[in-house]
Amino acid sequence: MNRRLRFNNQRWVISNVLAMLVVLTVPFGVAKAQAPLQEAPSAQQVSRAQADKIMQLNYKAFAELRKSPKRPQGYRWDSDGCTPDWAPPYFTRACYLHDFGYRNYGSARKDAPHLSPTQQTKDWIDKRFYEEMVNICNDEAKTTKGLATCKQKAVALYDHVKKGRTAFFGSYGS
Repeated sequence: MNRRLRFNNQRWVISNVLAMLVVLTVPFGVAKAQAPLQEAPSAQQVSRAQADKIMQLNYKAFAELRKSPKRPQGYRWDSDGCTPDWAPPYFTRACYLHDFGYRNYGSARKDAPHLSPTQQTKDWIDKRFYEEMVNICNDEAKTTKGLATCKQKAVALYDHVKKGRTAFFGSYGS
C-alpha cells in the first residue's frame, strides 16, 4: 500500500514537471477558439496540452514551427495541403494547421496519436481552420473586394470541412 502511494506521488510529480516543461518550451499565439476541456491528467494529456498550444499558433507561427528542425517530435506533421481542387492556394498554411489537428487528435489511421477523437474536438479544429483563413484574408487581401472574395472562399472551405466525412477524424477501427 505504501509502495503504491509513493508510485502514484512520483507519477503526479513527473506529470506536473512535464506539463511545466511543455508550457515553458512551446511558443504560442492567441486565438479565439478554445480547446475542449481536458479530463484527468495522464501521460497522453501532456502531449494533448502541447498539441493544444500548437493548435493555438497563428498560421504564420505554425508554418515556421512545422518547417523547424526543433519542432516537437511524436506528432504527425505531414499534410496534403488543401485537398479540394477549388481551394485557393493562399489558404495552404491554414490547411497545414487543420491537417495537424485532424492527424493528431482524431486521425482514423492506426499510427496516429488519437489525442481526442471527439466531435467537439473536430468542431474546434474546424473553427481554428476558419479563424486562420480569415486571418490570411485580413493580412493578404489588397482591396475591399479582394477581402470580401477571400472571406467568401473561407466560409465555403469551412462549410466543406464541417460537413466532411468522419473517415478522416475518429477513433481507429470505429
